Amino acid sequence: MKFLETSKLYSLNKSTYINLRWIAYIGQLSAILIVQFFLQFKFHYLACISIVFLGILTNIYLIFKVKENQLSNFAATSYLSYDIGQLGFLIYLTGGITNPFVFLIIIPSVFSAQYLNIWSSIVLVIFTSSILIILTFFYYELPHPETSHFHAPEYYLYSIPISIFIGLIFLVYFGVKFGSESRIRKKAYDKMQEIMAKENELLSLGGQAAAAAHSLGTPLSTILLTAKELQKEFGDNEKIKKDLDLLVIQSSRCRNILKKLSLNPNIKDEFIDSEVSLNDCVYEIVRSYQEFSGKNFIINSEQFKNPIRTWHMALLFLQHFGRCLRLLLVFLSLLSLSNPIHSQSSQQSGELLQATVQQYCIACHNDTLQSGNLSFQTTDFSQIIRGHGDTPERLLAQLRSGRMPPADMPRPDSKTYASLIDWLETEIDSLAAASPNPGRTDTFHRLNRSEYANSVRDLLSLEVNIEGLLPADDIDAYGFDNMTDVLNVSPALMESYLSAARKTARLAVGEAPLGPIAESYNTPILLSQADRMSEDLPFGSRGGIAARHYFPADGNYDLTITLHRNYVNYVRGLGSQHELEVRLDGKLVQTFNFGGEEPDVLQAPASYAGNQFGDSEWEEYMLFADSNLRVRLSATAGPHVVGVSFVRKFTEPEGVLQPPQSVFAAAVNEMRDGDAAVEQIELTGPYESTRATDTPSRRAIFTCQPSIDSARAQEACAYDILASLAQRAYRRPVDEAEVNMLMVFYQAGLSDGNFDSGIQLALERLLISPDFLFRIERDPANVEPGSDYELTGIELASRLSFFLWSSIPDAELLNAASTGTLQNPQILEQQTRRMLADPRSKALVQNFASQWLYLRNLPSLVPDAVEFPEFDENLRDAFRQESELFFESLIRENRSVLDLLGNGYTYMNERLAKHYGVPNVYGSHFRRIYLDGEIAEQRGGILGQGSLLTATSYANRTSPVLRGKWVLTNILGTPPPAPPPDVADLPESGSDGQPANIRDRMLQHRADPACSGCHAPMDPLGLALENYDAIGRWRITGEAGLPIDASGQLPNGSQFYGLQGLRGLLLERSDEFIGTVTEKLLAYAMGRPPEYFDKPTIRSIVRNAALENHSWSSIIVGIVQSAPFRKRRSES
Repeated sequence: MKFLETSKLYSLNKSTYINLRWIAYIGQLSAILIVQFFLQFKFHYLACISIVFLGILTNIYLIFKVKENQLSNFAATSYLSYDIGQLGFLIYLTGGITNPFVFLIIIPSVFSAQYLNIWSSIVLVIFTSSILIILTFFYYELPHPETSHFHAPEYYLYSIPISIFIGLIFLVYFGVKFGSESRIRKKAYDKMQEIMAKENELLSLGGQAAAAAHSLGTPLSTILLTAKELQKEFGDNEKIKKDLDLLVIQSSRCRNILKKLSLNPNIKDEFIDSEVSLNDCVYEIVRSYQEFSGKNFIINSEQFKNPIRTWHMALLFLQHFGRCLRLLLVFLSLLSLSNPIHSQSSQQSGELLQATVQQYCIACHNDTLQSGNLSFQTTDFSQIIRGHGDTPERLLAQLRSGRMPPADMPRPDSKTYASLIDWLETEIDSLAAASPNPGRTDTFHRLNRSEYANSVRDLLSLEVNIEGLLPADDIDAYGFDNMTDVLNVSPALMESYLSAARKTARLAVGEAPLGPIAESYNTPILLSQADRMSEDLPFGSRGGIAARHYFPADGNYDLTITLHRNYVNYVRGLGSQHELEVRLDGKLVQTFNFGGEEPDVLQAPASYAGNQFGDSEWEEYMLFADSNLRVRLSATAGPHVVGVSFVRKFTEPEGVLQPPQSVFAAAVNEMRDGDAAVEQIELTGPYESTRATDTPSRRAIFTCQPSIDSARAQEACAYDILASLAQRAYRRPVDEAEVNMLMVFYQAGLSDGNFDSGIQLALERLLISPDFLFRIERDPANVEPGSDYELTGIELASRLSFFLWSSIPDAELLNAASTGTLQNPQILEQQTRRMLADPRSKALVQNFASQWLYLRNLPSLVPDAVEFPEFDENLRDAFRQESELFFESLIRENRSVLDLLGNGYTYMNERLAKHYGVPNVYGSHFRRIYLDGEIAEQRGGILGQGSLLTATSYANRTSPVLRGKWVLTNILGTPPPAPPPDVADLPESGSDGQPANIRDRMLQHRADPACSGCHAPMDPLGLALENYDAIGRWRITGEAGLPIDASGQLPNGSQFYGLQGLRGLLLERSDEFIGTVTEKLLAYAMGRPPEYFDKPTIRSIVRNAALENHSWSSIIVGIVQSAPFRKRRSES
């Protein structure tokens, strides 16, 4: 054994060693301070404290400078020697051998005995013994009170080091023996694991051999029967009789062997049971050829000791001899499968992958076919990890999903799948850990529409109507609108930004518009107004609308109310009296009473209005009953809530209760006896206005108010205002030149107006600056091309704030970035958790979850009104609120990501509870509802919520394909390929022309081989949700009244039934689900689609998050602290 050798077996865990040292230093420092200040003993305490602090510095060096997780044998020996010396010097100053803590000096040596090699232990024991001898004769006096001293007999002093030395030898010997036995046990355990893995491989290959034998049996029997028939027919022809005889003999021989392989491997056979090697097989082939050719062959058996060389020799031999030897090639291949215990016993995982691919994949992925643009014909799978780009990750994804080989082709067993997945993942992740690739984000990243609105809100304390200012952003193939590849800039978009900056600056500063401006708020015709419509409307109200309106200036405004009408413009609900209230910020402004005053003249018959006309007085009443619903109100500048609602009557109408009116009926029927409803409110103004003086936005902007008669004071104040705004808007420190550029615009505005006008024009310029509209990440000037570098604190702060808040950093985050502390992992985690607790983190719900869970698709969905007349805008809104509140609760309460699949509760109001069949839920407000029993199975988790079920359906029916595709893409992370062109539509009926359920029609569609490959893993997932109709309502019968079969089976044989079974299946594959969520979050955080080199990072985050039960915060913190988020690769 080499002196102080370095080995994985002889090393010291750095974190464990550092923690033990902290304990020691804290104990030493505590003892010194107690003796000095509490006991007030006399000793050299300043020197002692200096020694302790020197040790603390070495520990800090270990933490930040030593990167390895394991200290080598040599390094560990060096540090432990320092510890012995440090402790010895401390004891020397505090009484030497008389110090009661002197025995502690042996701890480093005992510690080394367990973890380091024998020579290290010997060195440390000798060093410790030397110091003990020195401390016996040389030392300062033991700390003592001023009035007394400690004295001990010499024989007592000499006995102390002797007893310590004896204890040291005993403990070191015990440590060495214990460490040696531990290493032996670890070696044995690792060897046993290796043997078990090989045993599993052999069992797997044995099963494959049996399967291959079974598959080859039928064609071989056919060859044998055909050969016998040819024998009968051409038995007299001597020219071919010999060939046919040999063919029959060898076919019979192969058939017998196949039968034994596939039916009863215990039957003895002289050929099989004789430990046949591959060269025996070649000799057997040559002997057979000699029988009919009459030629002799000389074979060098040494050439066949290498099985790979033997295989190539056999193939070369067979290529030169045709006819019957083609059959013998099958025979040779079969024997190589049936004898895995000899050929595979030493095979490593890379070779197992090579063998598996050659057996199951090469038929499609070869140089000729290149299915999926992949050919494995010449690939060396022992080197597949390096230099093959995304191929290893593609292989891993296909193996993990079990999609390949296709379901109708031979497939490896589950143990082979598991072995290959583990090996591939380990190899890929190891390589990635050695040379991580953080990827490269674009230099310029434009703010999307939501980020622009949130940034204006946080910069100016101003909520803007962003839909009216900027067009919607495109969504990339990964499903998000914050990806740089879709955030393009066009001349038309720049014009929109200029207009938005002008309007925003005027609103923020409070400039009164040149004339009255009208803005309207509408309610859809299918929005039922039978209940309280908003939390901003009073209890006991029904219908109406609550509009959050920004009044641009102090002044008077006109409010005009329009009621719902039918297609001939008759106001609805005039058969009964209604009380309509107008409120401003909850305070009653005006009450209107109308209805129930129909003139006693000829009326048009009910339901025939418009086709038959009544008396002109009645017609005027029906057409213009709401013409006087106007009120002028006085409002100050800034945001206010304008509420218009009816006083609710808690009585049921007489007669038969009518179902809700939908589409045609809602447009045509005048519903005289029903409820009146508000269609639109319009606010016009201001009239008699004055400039705003106190609004949230003015308080955010005007941090100082200069004297109007002092130009110098105004300029200084303007400079401070613009410097502060620019630093927050640009998300970084600004220099004097940048502020001076804004001051030029201030001066221009000042010359045309006043101080406020100057600030307004400068603010317009700031809001169209590229530094505000774009997040900019430039490569440092001195960085090498294609190398990785850390983001600056300012760049990291912007990434973090736009990830969690979709907005600019706040003052605390910018301060941490400017001081350089944000790049400290602990500070970065603290800031991340603080920001997650902030209400602004709801942006994760509104932007990330809404796109991932398809909630943004809800407004555009139009379920068929004939099939689903009960669907209305209230239900649409309830779907959205349920999913948003549910997702937000998971983040706010830091629950597990797996709870997204079901955690025992959801959120409902009365309308949604009625749709789900949940009793005893009343009122329009949403509240948490705990689920149990059958309802918990049906509605637990996102897969049972109406939002997703409706978004993954067609207008008139469910779609197992859309639902299955969503699960594959967004839960399991294995999106199916795009469908081929001109794919046939789903059949309208069964194969016999009779009505059929969706499952049978899908089976017809899947009969096409071009469709089955993708639909086999996708359709079962969607069919498990078939108990939910196209608007998410539970049912037990489907189309044509046929019972629903919600069972499913995946290509790998996994079976499940309904949502409960699907949920169980997904929880079994929880790593894939959590990995997909992490991948989606990482893509959203980075603003770029994930690449193959991001996959190891994703798996690492998932593994680390397991320690916190995969909580949302652990996933998010893992992303923020990952290399792709904190680093960037320079342009090559």
